[in-house]
Amino acid sequence: MAKDNNCVRQWQEVLDKLLFSGAKANPYIEDLRTEEELIGFFMDDYYRDEILKWICEKYTVSSWKKCKDKAKSLREEGNKIFQLKDYVKCLCIYTESIKYAPVQSEELSLSLANRSAVLFRTCNYEGAIIDIEQAFSHDYPQHLSYKLHQRKAECLISLEKYSDAVTEFKLARDTLRAVKDMSDQKKAQISKSIEKAINDAMVQLTTKSKHGKLNTSNENGTMPELPVPVQGLNEDFPYASKSLSLRESKESGRHVVAVSNISVGDILFVEKPFAWVLLPENYQDRCHHCCSLFGVPVPCWECTTVLYCSESCRKDSWNEYHKWECYGGLDVIHNVGVAHLGLRVVLRAGSISELKTLKKKLEKGDANKNERYVAVYNLVTHLADMNSYDRAAYALTAVCLMLYLEHYTEYFTHNTSTTILNGVASHNDESLLIGCFLLHHICQLVCNGHAITAIKEGNSNDDNPVVDEHQIRVATAIFPSASMMNHSCDSNIINSFFGTHLIVKAYKDIQKGQEVFNCYGPHFRRMLKKQRKEHLRYQYFFECQCEDCLREDEFLERFTALLCEECNGPLPRKHFKATHVKCLTCGSNYESSALLADSLRAHYAYQKGQELMNSGSLKEALHNLQACHEIHVTCLYKSHIERRGCLDSIAKCYAELGDFANSTIFIERTLPAIEEQYGAWSIEMAHELSKLTDSMVGELNVHHGDKEAFMKKHAETMKYVQKAKEIFELHYGIWNLAVQDVAKKESYLNDMLISAV
Repeated sequence: MAKDNNCVRQWQEVLDKLLFSGAKANPYIEDLRTEEELIGFFMDDYYRDEILKWICEKYTVSSWKKCKDKAKSLREEGNKIFQLKDYVKCLCIYTESIKYAPVQSEELSLSLANRSAVLFRTCNYEGAIIDIEQAFSHDYPQHLSYKLHQRKAECLISLEKYSDAVTEFKLARDTLRAVKDMSDQKKAQISKSIEKAINDAMVQLTTKSKHGKLNTSNENGTMPELPVPVQGLNEDFPYASKSLSLRESKESGRHVVAVSNISVGDILFVEKPFAWVLLPENYQDRCHHCCSLFGVPVPCWECTTVLYCSESCRKDSWNEYHKWECYGGLDVIHNVGVAHLGLRVVLRAGSISELKTLKKKLEKGDANKNERYVAVYNLVTHLADMNSYDRAAYALTAVCLMLYLEHYTEYFTHNTSTTILNGVASHNDESLLIGCFLLHHICQLVCNGHAITAIKEGNSNDDNPVVDEHQIRVATAIFPSASMMNHSCDSNIINSFFGTHLIVKAYKDIQKGQEVFNCYGPHFRRMLKKQRKEHLRYQYFFECQCEDCLREDEFLERFTALLCEECNGPLPRKHFKATHVKCLTCGSNYESSALLADSLRAHYAYQKGQELMNSGSLKEALHNLQACHEIHVTCLYKSHIERRGCLDSIAKCYAELGDFANSTIFIERTLPAIEEQYGAWSIEMAHELSKLTDSMVGELNVHHGDKEAFMKKHAETMKYVQKAKEIFELHYGIWNLAVQDVAKKESYLNDMLISAV
């Protein structure tokens, strides 16, 4: 009886046992410094046996195998739901059936055919055609073939591809004639309907031909072309703009400098990752190879673990790396975190023979630095900077992945060559070589791994009314060129993605000769200085010396600060029990008890207002919220987060009451505070402008004033819409839905103006 997956040890437990409590726990681990020393030490029989025992445990609970009976059961369940016309649920179940059906089996072809019926019913004609063609390629029963030819023809009719539809209808007619187990009456009835469909399609084809060329292309959902860096691609710095130069100095190491003036929004890098791995939590929604969301998933034909957006991605994935990760391997690999990407880098780098040759060139300094893999290999590892536990843990993980390749795949036998390494042709040499490459890349990725992200909009809350636009990590990748940028807690670039391509744009104007900085995560507008420094020191092994880390005051304190009566500046409270505070602007000292008492009264009024608003008592809620606001302006700093929250709630009340003019006034009052905390080009500002323009459009729709007043308000609304559009384009690119939504609002305003004129 197989073990429960929850009973199998996680890789971290194995690491702790081997490094702390195992019989071979060794005090000399501290002295292991180089990749060769570490891998050689942990290839000892004791460690090998313990690691192989764990890998075997993972395989005993693996559920990657295809199962004909499960596929059939799921398909039959899908058939019942199809009768109920719950097509969304039905589509998911048929996909699961396809995932479990063995390749070249009748179950696979039947499940594909059934899913094509759902796709046809939901007007996804292209997807239905793909499934139909796949069903035929996997031995769909001959006596049912006429149904699929007929369905494919109907899809082509809907796509206005009448010539192809006629061909499919004729195939349906011919395959119907070959069916034996059908009454002549039923066969004649179906045949008649097919002949009618052929005639109708011929009429459509003739009609379209008379009125011009038939357009058979499908332009819906097409992606824009990949953007190009400003001034074109740099010949000496792959994937970078000609406006950039890669420099090196003792103080800054390798870094990126502007060689010409750069403006906000200029594209500086358009880089395809050398390698990437989709995170397991996204396997059911995204293509395992290109990371895109799929509508009609294509499964791996060997395992039930991964899905693809197309047959093309499936084939490319298999040829490049999945053939070494399939057959249950991912159940092991998912335990090792970012080390999975280290494995993927090695698998994409070349054969063992090629890696042997490259190793020699790297040691001699003869490797071509412009080759993509060499650029990856030359990224820093910080191996010597790590503590002994981390070095040992990463080395054991590299040995684990090497042993997986050695014992559970044909990687070593497939890549066997006669090349001599260090004068000896032995299996141990190849194992040591691959182990060292794996360790090298694992250590690199701790510092140089980059998230491929998708955008998800969070809900606003009472404490922070600004829409929280957060990035969902989809995959982890390595971008060697963009990795050359140094860190600043106030970077002058911004990252977005076009598929798996990293798009780097200027977030600020950058003058010729200035350094181009990325932010490695800790940003001064979103994280306290102490936390930023600790994070950077722990993960990246440097002490940040950017301007915001050297400033004496803490930037984020002002957004929870009291109000200075002398200059209206912020009075930050260093800790909750502080009784005396000092203004950051004028230096005045205050006893804070009176201000705190007022802020507490305001808080109670705000809570009451929220309760009334949630219960639908909007006028009573407004009374309490406005009382709260009146107190806020006397005791809290102008950009205090609670002042923004109160203003936002007042605006919501007015909007729900249909008073868009007052709603607009209060949303507008939040803009300076959002700009101060997040910046004029921040995504938070874009969302607040979007919210503001929604209210302004509502105001325009009920506007009954004179034409001059309408035109003035319209121009103001359009100005804010265009600003929001600029910011969304900067952060996401024109292909993003948020940009398209703002563009629709812009179009609506243009139509409104035409009607008014």
